Amino acid sequence: MLQNSTAGKLFYGKHFWPGVAEYREDGKVTRVLIEEDTIRQMNPSFEGKPVFVEHVDEIINKPIDELKSEVDGWVIRSFFNENDGDTWVEFLVTSQKGLDAIEKGWKLSNAYNKGRTDGHGGLWNGIEFQEKILGDAEFEHLAIVPNPRYAASIIMTPAEYRTYNENKKAELSRLQNNLSKDEAQESLMPFNLFKKTKVDQGELDISEYSVFLKNGREVKLVDLIKDADTELQEIKDPTILINKEKEEYMTIDEAVEEIKNLRNKCNELEEKLNKKNEEEKKEEFKEEFKEEKKDNADGDAAKENECGKKENEEEKKEEYKEEFKEEKKENEDKEDKKDDDKKENEDDEDKKDEDKKDNECKKNFLNEIVNANQICSNSAAVHKISSLEERVELGRKYF
Repeated sequence: MLQNSTAGKLFYGKHFWPGVAEYREDGKVTRVLIEEDTIRQMNPSFEGKPVFVEHVDEIINKPIDELKSEVDGWVIRSFFNENDGDTWVEFLVTSQKGLDAIEKGWKLSNAYNKGRTDGHGGLWNGIEFQEKILGDAEFEHLAIVPNPRYAASIIMTPAEYRTYNENKKAELSRLQNNLSKDEAQESLMPFNLFKKTKVDQGELDISEYSVFLKNGREVKLVDLIKDADTELQEIKDPTILINKEKEEYMTIDEAVEEIKNLRNKCNELEEKLNKKNEEEKKEEFKEEFKEEKKDNADGDAAKENECGKKENEEEKKEEYKEEFKEEKKENEDKEDKKDDDKKENEDDEDKKDEDKKDNECKKNFLNEIVNANQICSNSAAVHKISSLEERVELGRKYF
């Protein structure tokens, strides 16, 4: 059993990997994606955070004096280990409870505030996630748990961690040497030659073999083969989300088959509908034909009536013509009479004018005679004319 001391005990452990993680809160399952760059930005926020045996709630803004009586240790730092490409934590355990949990083989699990997310999900290596965590997330506490979220989590003493790194460096050195030889060989030959032979499963155990990726991360060969097989299977038979609420998926082939079935059903329904429409059209044609036949029968009788009606109209037209001729003649006679009356009236007017002129002349003549008689009388008086001859002579003189 590990023994506690007033100074606490130092440990190292793997606690975080990039990728999709699943969280269950209040019966709701949420998958989030967190990438390597985001984890590295979060690392400084882990310094000085508390360590608990199993996860706890509601420690944000809790006074440190109150936490001292509850915590099982403290985080010193979180960092990226270049020897294996994973994220590690250096932490101090200050309680016997924490030491006992480590001796039982319990592993590490972190808790963090995810901060901002991108607001939409997607797929990562064929796994669906609801949101992607951005770079302002912060670590909250470290927990020692029996069932960690990441199964590959481990806890080591400083000596174990030092040996682990030395082995990783040696493996990396061998891998780099092999890569150098392969590169040298490739420089001599423009192509690679392979000899494929069947190997007995008992002769080859790859469970202990690992490879280093270009980013320096170590991956077990078994895991690499499984991942490659999964990716090839996903490429061969990709799936699509058909029901987000129920999280139902369907392969492309299944979706194509389902679409074909739906199309066939639609075609069948369309044929039935067309057939029904044809039947309805036939019934409509029958009714129209019956109505047309009836209209034709009624039309023949109507034509007979129309012929009789036409003859009556012709007779009436002839009567109207005779009446119109007589009326026209009467009107013409009336117009002629009007013209005659007008002419007579004009003649009467002319006669009246002539009579008027004659009367005027007569009147003037009488006036002249009266005037002449007066003049003669006056002259006779002046000249003392007494004989008839003198009067006549005087009259000739004036008239």
